[in-house]
Amino acid sequence: MTAPEFVIESVEGPERVTYRASGRTAVGIGRQADCTLRLDHSAVSRNHALLTRHAEQWFVSDLNSRHGTMLNGRRLDPGASRPVFDGDLLTVRPWTLRCTIGSQTSLERRVAMRDDGARADVTVAVFDRSIARAPTGRLLHLLSQATEHIGAAVSEADVRELILATVLEGSALERAALIRVPPEADSAAVLACRPERETDRLPLSRTLLHAARGGRVATLSAASTVAPLGESLLDAGVHTAVCAPAGEGVFLYLDAQSARKPVDDETAAFCGSLGSLYALADSNLRRAGAERRSARLNAQLDAAREVQRRLVPRDAGRCGPALYASVMVPGIVVAGDLFDIIELDDGQVGFFLGDVTGKGVGPSLTMAAAQASLHLALREHRDPAQAATAVNRFLAERSETGAFVTCWIGVIDPRAGEVRCVDAGHGYALLKRANTDQEPEPLRIGRGIPLGIDPEGEYEVESRPIAPGDRVVLFSDGVVEQTNTLGEQFTWARALAALVGSPSAEADVHALQAAVRTFSAGVAQGDDLTIGSIQLT
Repeated sequence: MTAPEFVIESVEGPERVTYRASGRTAVGIGRQADCTLRLDHSAVSRNHALLTRHAEQWFVSDLNSRHGTMLNGRRLDPGASRPVFDGDLLTVRPWTLRCTIGSQTSLERRVAMRDDGARADVTVAVFDRSIARAPTGRLLHLLSQATEHIGAAVSEADVRELILATVLEGSALERAALIRVPPEADSAAVLACRPERETDRLPLSRTLLHAARGGRVATLSAASTVAPLGESLLDAGVHTAVCAPAGEGVFLYLDAQSARKPVDDETAAFCGSLGSLYALADSNLRRAGAERRSARLNAQLDAAREVQRRLVPRDAGRCGPALYASVMVPGIVVAGDLFDIIELDDGQVGFFLGDVTGKGVGPSLTMAAAQASLHLALREHRDPAQAATAVNRFLAERSETGAFVTCWIGVIDPRAGEVRCVDAGHGYALLKRANTDQEPEPLRIGRGIPLGIDPEGEYEVESRPIAPGDRVVLFSDGVVEQTNTLGEQFTWARALAALVGSPSAEADVHALQAAVRTFSAGVAQGDDLTIGSIQLT
């Protein structure tokens, strides 16, 4: 399945930023030259923040940056990960970045910016809201009503409708729109416009928007006896226009075609207050929506982790002729790893470690079915290939579309001095010989297809010699694919190096887990991290 496109675009900042992840699973943000998304400003830390994708979900972590990272106006705790959803605003001062995930689903329409010719008969005024005359009388009443009613709004559309209706009534201008304009952009996205039929005909003034970017209300007015504003606005017939900041990269824009008096400071303050009211309400709605989605995601993952916790064996112990140790640490979105060890008849011991595709409750049920059925199939057949074939057919006929399991399955036979194994698309297995300080040997055996894809799939057993003291070390892709602050992965090579000199099953698990933790310091663990070491005694 192709991951949804992930685009990061600045809505505020000293220079325009547009970045497409294009299949990446990690995007490092910072001032350092090798950061994936480099923001060259003294306020940005060298390694500031990290975006990571696990399954189809993106997450952001602050990497103990000097000035912090904010998501939808809320500061992130250093090292903690928060889910990122379509439309979220990520702030790395002095930039505010909008995250778009997947295809553009909004109904926003874009209109081109117009250059206003410099003319002596056109007046540009900028009002500082801190010293402008506050709204009184009718305008104050309208503003109070809007403030009261906006609390009952349950959607962005409700908020936008209220703001535009109120500003048109109070200003007596003819058109009003909420627009989003990235820095240095040549066009603007129209979030809402009243009258709606005017959306495609808005003659947005580049001069006016530039004047309003400093956080003040800007107006343009033409003398009543001269042509409408600006050379390029002439055809549009605009005589008066107002622009007020309304959030990060968002503006409240009004204009009128008929001749009228210049906008006074009270009306300008009224427009500015409505812009601020919109920014606050939009931020609150965005934050509340993100928290609801995050809470739903966390509830699903908690349920999945509980299923997982109940099925795995104790962290260490003896199982027939083998000692074993294991660790399973759930990731921020994943609950799909499986691990088990089973004492079989004839003094043999079976074991497996695998990973279910997908994240959340659905895949966790596939994990539970795979874990239980593999346990029973190994007890019944005492043969990895027969167990894999039976479980593959079971999953392919019953699991949800697209869900499958990569798995490494082994049976140790002490009397034969061998480990018989099947690799169903997993690949992460090592053989650590006793009494040696050398790197372990990758257990490269023929790779079969993952379980659950083709019900007619068949698997063949391969054997490797094993002696007392030797250990089979298995781990999930959460080990080798864990990233550091630069977005680099842990890799096979680091896994091999971490196990040099390790003397026991428990030491294997502790050494590999510690190496991953040290490598990824400051970055949340995205995927499940599961390690198992089985030692023949």
